[in-house]
Amino acid sequence: MSSVWNEFPVNVPIDQLPEKRNQCFWWIIKLQPGQFQPVHVDPHLTGAVRPKRYAMFLQDWEPGHIFLYDDQIITNYKAGDTYDWEDEFIEHAAGNIGFNNRYTLQIAMHDEIIGDFLCKNEKAAVE
Repeated sequence: MSSVWNEFPVNVPIDQLPEKRNQCFWWIIKLQPGQFQPVHVDPHLTGAVRPKRYAMFLQDWEPGHIFLYDDQIITNYKAGDTYDWEDEFIEHAAGNIGFNNRYTLQIAMHDEIIGDFLCKNEKAAVE
């Protein structure tokens, strides 16, 4: 059992989310000090019908914990604060240049996949 499961109760209240879709996937991200996720879009949602994405913080913000969302740097969040978006091409990133591990719950959902997975640059080239 991973240390993530020992540190946080894993009871994902999918039925309590304000919006639901036919398919739902969730995962927890642990970023240790010095780790990061570069700016990206979620390729698993780019061909989806009615995509929805949630990012929930599992701990209060600490200095050095970084969340970039649609060109905004988000700080001073509290455990349980959630950001959501439906645009599958919203760019976001995360990093940890602090002293302690950073944990988030990620939820992605959609009704169905009808197209190919694309990245933002590939979408621009098609249009």
